[in-house]
Amino acid sequence: MKAILQVSTGVYGKCTVRDLSLLRQRLEHLLGILPVRGVIFGWGQIPGLFACIVETAHRHGAEAYLWMPCFADTDFEGRADPLVPWDRTETKGAATCPGETFRFICPSSEKNLEEILSAWERLSEGCRPDGVFLDRIRYPSAVFSEADFYGCACPKCRSRLNLAPDAVQMLEKRIQQETSLDWAVPVRREGMRYVYADPALDRLASRKREAVTRAVRTMAAWFHERNLRVGIDTFAPALADLVGQDLGELTEQVDFVKPMMYYATKAPAGVPFELEAYGTAMTQRLSALWGTDVASGDSVTAQLGMFATHPERVYPGIEINQVPGICEVTARGIREAVRQVKEAGCRTLVLSWNVLQARDEDILCAAHCLQDL
Repeated sequence: MKAILQVSTGVYGKCTVRDLSLLRQRLEHLLGILPVRGVIFGWGQIPGLFACIVETAHRHGAEAYLWMPCFADTDFEGRADPLVPWDRTETKGAATCPGETFRFICPSSEKNLEEILSAWERLSEGCRPDGVFLDRIRYPSAVFSEADFYGCACPKCRSRLNLAPDAVQMLEKRIQQETSLDWAVPVRREGMRYVYADPALDRLASRKREAVTRAVRTMAAWFHERNLRVGIDTFAPALADLVGQDLGELTEQVDFVKPMMYYATKAPAGVPFELEAYGTAMTQRLSALWGTDVASGDSVTAQLGMFATHPERVYPGIEINQVPGICEVTARGIREAVRQVKEAGCRTLVLSWNVLQARDEDILCAAHCLQDL
């Protein structure tokens, strides 16, 4: 089994790497003991950093993917079309991880897509990556505000619902009046999509999927035309549709999908962390629809099994780093995660989300697990 290393170098305007020689030594060490097929890196930058990572990866026969956030934590937020919450409040976001805000912009905006592609030109200058890794290609989840679950209510997004004005008003009124997301619990699952009892809410969910899929399709085509491979970061299968990620469609558009099977992370994308925000009713319903306790790491194989038609394109992300108060992994957790990913039929996984913050003993544990499998 192969691994891709995810290397976080900080956020825009705040690079966490100071010494390129030390970084190179660390990467050489990791590439020497792990069966690596690629390196994902970004997105904080200092002169020469990205070129250093690409050159080191290539020297070991590994691919290099430049990591880019798309609809949150961008370097062009001030110029972007914002996401407008349905409850008419400001998008909240929060800095659960240093330097990250999780304030989202509108995923259906053509202007925002143009800004993302322009950002690539700036970020990739001076290095030659083999591809791009698109992150934050979703709507916000409910972790900061229940209203975030419903997506964007800007004029263009409202018009794309193709609902009568009174139906849109009724939907907005209910969203503003509801005190929990219990009414938005899906009634059934069709593949990796959820179906809702309220027709207007079901239409809203459909439009969120369409917007994210359209954006990924447009960006993937642009990068593929330039002979670049494309990977995307997504939520775990049980959570992905809630943020507009239609995993069945997205997998067809890109070279690989990295579902974040995070069960030790107390921050956005951490599965138990996300489910706590949605509430007990949602958690119980999703578990019933999937036939497994989706809040438990024991469900990894069952969730990943939905990708059976394209296991070669699914590179699950498992946690390897230590972040006090946010993510604290154990050797037992690493072994179990690797085992479940293997049982799902996947051939590659991503050691997430920052190998530079991983303990040596955890790296060695991952190396032994990957070699054994």
